[in-house]
Amino acid sequence: MINVFLGDITELHGTPYAAQAIVNAANERLVAGSGVCGAIFRAAGLRHLQQACHSVAPCPTGSARITPAFDLASQCVEAIIHAVGPRFSDASSDAADRLLADAYRASISCLRSAGLTSIAYPSISTGVFGFPLERAAAVSVRTLREVDGPDLAVTLVAFNEQTKLAWEEALAAQ
Repeated sequence: MINVFLGDITELHGTPYAAQAIVNAANERLVAGSGVCGAIFRAAGLRHLQQACHSVAPCPTGSARITPAFDLASQCVEAIIHAVGPRFSDASSDAADRLLADAYRASISCLRSAGLTSIAYPSISTGVFGFPLERAAAVSVRTLREVDGPDLAVTLVAFNEQTKLAWEEALAAQ
């Protein structure tokens, strides 16, 4: 089941969309960045999360790594999955779509390897990485529907109304 929620990915506890794992829209070096990445690092505890990321870095584009949730455990988050989507300008459109889909698949693989069943995603690659929002929404929904199953709960967490609408339209179209 795939749901869309407008809000802060670091504050899902107490909502119907609480997840065991949240996804960080990461960079290949797994260092704290801006946007959702920075918010997750701050909420989890910058020093501890950065140390954990150093131990599993680098993470190639299209891949994912998993770390403990640290301070986000207070929000009932058990793990942070760091998924690296493509910079849209660095690849052809088809390659960018493939790498973005790979990042979503890799994060589900991390989730399942950890024995977890619920995951919350930000809109990977649509911030500073420049991936067109509607295109990214279509790729993410198509990919997540491919891996969806009765044992998996997925929440797409939009930080603004435009992202929420893009995901809702992608869900309705596919």
